[in-house]
Amino acid sequence: VHGEKDGSLCIVGGDDNGHRTTDCTLDGGLTWKVETSTVATGGNFPVGAFDEAGNLYLGSDAGQAITVARRDAHGAWLPPVNVSGPGTHKMPWMAAGRDGAAVIAWYGANASMPDQWMLHVAISRDQQIIYQRLPFRFGPA
Repeated sequence: VHGEKDGSLCIVGGDDNGHRTTDCTLDGGLTWKVETSTVATGGNFPVGAFDEAGNLYLGSDAGQAITVARRDAHGAWLPPVNVSGPGTHKMPWMAAGRDGAAVIAWYGANASMPDQWMLHVAISRDQQIIYQRLPFRFGPA
């Protein structure tokens, strides 16, 4: 994950007692710091993005659910938020923009329709990580 504003770089993927870690540099790789996030490990697709203010967002598909957490520009991690709800959810992808704006997309099947795989999108427009879910169905209705 590359931070456009200050040139920071974080590599997502480690594990610290069940929480995803990131290796981050703020000086072009001269020094690195390992950070433990509030996002659970597991799943195959840890993702992340920086917004314009330097907040880092991490997403995970651990435990059949999509969760997102935010680290503010000062390094404090907020609790993760489940954005997918019940069902089977996999393969997230994430992007962020202005301060507090982030989006995560993934493939998933809701518990009420386990055979209907759809593209899901969750959008945050504020600092609180309040996501609005928007499912998209492919194929015949």
